[in-house]
Amino acid sequence: MNLYPGDSIDVGVTRAPAPEPAAAPTPRLDPAAITSTKIDPGTVITLADTVISSNSTTGKTTPRLDAAFFADKERVLAMVAHWSRDELYTLGNVLMGEGDRRINGELLEVLRAMFASEREESPARKVEFVTDPNYNDGVFWSEDTVYLHDADGSVSPFSDFAEEGEEGVDPAYAALDERFRDLLADYSRSDHPNDGDHLVVDLVTGEFDRSGKWSLV
Repeated sequence: MNLYPGDSIDVGVTRAPAPEPAAAPTPRLDPAAITSTKIDPGTVITLADTVISSNSTTGKTTPRLDAAFFADKERVLAMVAHWSRDELYTLGNVLMGEGDRRINGELLEVLRAMFASEREESPARKVEFVTDPNYNDGVFWSEDTVYLHDADGSVSPFSDFAEEGEEGVDPAYAALDERFRDLLADYSRSDHPNDGDHLVVDLVTGEFDRSGKWSLV
């Protein structure tokens, strides 16, 4: 083999392959870019509803589902037609349990709006409910027999509910009263009380205390 002037051969030397350039770090997902992304109609998982996972350090996201997409019963049944009955029940129980869990918080907000500032000098601190056994589907918490525990320690019945069709009632208060009745009924259905039970809701701490006796006894 002929070498050109200046060429040389290294004998007995092993050359290591040249190192590859380091990979560029994965960019973090910018929340601002997510919320400004245009959403196409009919999207199941929307970018605008995607959030950074609270325990994520890699920039991964947690997708949120579009509830309107799942409002179509036939569409949902077609999507889960291959599921077993146990799988259907598993998901159903998770969703029902989460729905029931949220009733407490929603009911608490309505009770605070209705009763917390009822009397400025001595605002209600707690609301107490008794049972009504006259519902068709079991014992419910009574929506018309309600007692207010004031900050000064006194207890008095509350009777200023909005009557259906009553004239002169503030529409906002009537809507709040209707919401209160619906939520109390939902709360009763999620965990039926025993006839004679009492439920005390602390408007300050948000605690729900259910027992079988009147709180003043």
